[in-house]
Amino acid sequence: MLKRFLVLAATVLLAAGCVRADRETPEPRQDSTPEEGTGTSAGSAERAERHTPVRAWTVRTAVLPRIVLATGTVEPRERVRVAARQSGSLLSLDVQEGDAVSRGQTLAQVDTAQMRAELRRARAEEALLAGRIERMQALVDRGAAPPVELADLEAQREVASAEVDVWRARMDLARVRAPMDGVVLRRMVDPGSTVRADQELLELADLSGLMVRVRLSERDVVHLVEGQRATIVLDAFADAPFGATVHRIFPAVDPEDRRLVVELALGTPPEGVHPRPGFMARIGLALDARPMRIIPGEALLASTRGERFVYVIEDDRLTRRDVETGVERRNWVEVREGLDAGETVVGMNPSALREGLRVRVTARVEPPNLSSSEAAAMRAHGLDPGSPDAPGRTLGREAPRRQEGEAGRDLGPEAGEARRDEGEPAPGSDR
Repeated sequence: MLKRFLVLAATVLLAAGCVRADRETPEPRQDSTPEEGTGTSAGSAERAERHTPVRAWTVRTAVLPRIVLATGTVEPRERVRVAARQSGSLLSLDVQEGDAVSRGQTLAQVDTAQMRAELRRARAEEALLAGRIERMQALVDRGAAPPVELADLEAQREVASAEVDVWRARMDLARVRAPMDGVVLRRMVDPGSTVRADQELLELADLSGLMVRVRLSERDVVHLVEGQRATIVLDAFADAPFGATVHRIFPAVDPEDRRLVVELALGTPPEGVHPRPGFMARIGLALDARPMRIIPGEALLASTRGERFVYVIEDDRLTRRDVETGVERRNWVEVREGLDAGETVVGMNPSALREGLRVRVTARVEPPNLSSSEAAAMRAHGLDPGSPDAPGRTLGREAPRRQEGEAGRDLGPEAGEARRDEGEPAPGSDR
């Protein structure tokens, strides 16, 4: 009896434990199904796609000139070396370096003692012959002497007279005069020196007109015309650029380096800037300045077939657009066909995107500022570098391409010899 009771009690307790365990076991969640989960993932992807951040560029029409930089030396437009015209001892040299002189002014005097003696002898000979001619004329008039003797004396007097003129001229040549208005740049001798004819004594220059000569590539010269404006920066006054103009383009190309000499006339310098012959000068020229539609170089993609294209942002979606490009300058590319000013394209890292992708513009690609020298070159060209659409806002700060074998950067004092920019044309385009 007791045994049956214990078995029954154990059975009841076991049943109660099973029921409790069954109640504590959680039931599966029914708030989602595989189909509903798939739909939610698609919605999340769509939201992520719609908000893909991009940096954009609005196509604009701007002037994108090619900046050519070159170096040269300030020179006077007119420079002469004054030489002695007679040999002898230099009695006087009355000017020093830096002295201003006037045309015709006596600068130096060669000793004329021997010349004066020769002149006196020639004059005495001339006077002697004049007396003999007078007496011979009287004899001829009376028929006491043949006319041929008179003619012979007259010829001798002409010779003596010519010799007087020669010595007068030689004495005049012993006086060294200034051939022009100018400033003494150099004095090569001192008074008391013995000089020979044609020996250089002084160097004069007209400092009222200074110029710089530079050597440019034939590819650059074809874009130059006389009167074209340029910018000049002197190493001695590196923070004070001012204007210059193309004064002369030499006609022939040097066959050794394929360059031409271009002469630029300096304009009026700023207050406190005093150019001097021999100063190092750096010239900036803006070439091929014309309006063009531009995009950043990073916005451009190329297909496997070589077609160039960009992604245009239309209604927050990307559309592929084939474009025809022109020149490439400082990471900016000219668009000849395919885009209009005002359209918006992906400006950076478009290779990670695809057509049809939803995007959101989070930033704009801004044109980098010009260096001070490039901005000065733009102003000299009649262009405003401060305008959003001006050339100064479309030029990067990368250093222009230097001529081979030369170093430096822009118009600053570290620049080297003649140089030019990175303006290489895109494939299939010209300059």
